[in-house]
Amino acid sequence: MYKISEFLVNNNDGWELSLERLINRERFDKTLSPALFIPGYGMNAFIFNYHPNGKSLAQYVADRGFEVWMINFRQMGKSRCYEPSREEEYSLLDIARHDLRATVKFIKENTSSTKRDIHFLSCSLGASIGFIYFAFFGEKDIRSFTNLGGPLRWIKIHPVIRAAFYSSTIMKNIKFYKSRELAKMFLPLVAKTPLLSIYLHSEHIDMSKAAEFTKTVEDPNRFINAEISVWMKNRDLLFEDKNITEEFSKFTKPLLCLIANSDGIVPPETVRFPLTIAKSNIKEELIIGNESIRFAHADLYISKYAQAMFFEPFSDWLHKIERTD
Repeated sequence: MYKISEFLVNNNDGWELSLERLINRERFDKTLSPALFIPGYGMNAFIFNYHPNGKSLAQYVADRGFEVWMINFRQMGKSRCYEPSREEEYSLLDIARHDLRATVKFIKENTSSTKRDIHFLSCSLGASIGFIYFAFFGEKDIRSFTNLGGPLRWIKIHPVIRAAFYSSTIMKNIKFYKSRELAKMFLPLVAKTPLLSIYLHSEHIDMSKAAEFTKTVEDPNRFINAEISVWMKNRDLLFEDKNITEEFSKFTKPLLCLIANSDGIVPPETVRFPLTIAKSNIKEELIIGNESIRFAHADLYISKYAQAMFFEPFSDWLHKIERTD
């Protein structure tokens, strides 16, 4: 039923990026715009096509007829560096300008869809990279923009996150190693601690599958960490002569902000902010979770309630946009 194809995309900045294409061969509809999943902070694209107890988010989107693409930027997944000077020191702007730009170009040239504009399905920091992309390249390549729990302007910051990113100098000097191995080892042991509830709710996750779902974990980059620290203090991202928040106020394509109701990594107030400034005719928010079933950042992808409360309504929204906009 599902067909997966793998590609390498040269970003012309020292990296070959790993890109996957997924379709449901029985339901693929070439009249729908392709959909691109953009991963976030300290992760790769593995989690988009994995769920510990059933169909993945990518499969749900493919089941609605979409051609689904999943990109691994530099230092993610199977992406590989061919220029050592570009291996570690780079910025969010570099990812948007080189990695995402090259990905969009590749998809437009290789899609089986008759459409060439792309649904940006942007996860966490991946949404921020999407916002930067728009600021520098405009919206002609974008069919719709889904912000899956990502920040544009920091309206609210959890105290733990603020403390962790307090000093850009310290962050730039801390290099992370073997984050995936550590997550695989320690996550099941600390999953029930109250502090971790800002990230996930273990009571709703099959923690016996931790060895599998931690395959999405990557080492955070110390230069990006320092950049995030400065960003939190400034509230807005600033690159060259552009304030990324001010630039996004010009956005006119369909916009969805998808909010985990108990997210402490990127709080709901921050996630929904882009809706207040975009000029889109279609602007909607989808709140995932309720009082009895709380959703935090990682729950969106691995909770046992993710299919019913997130994957299905989100896939419906994406298909609705194709038919009504």
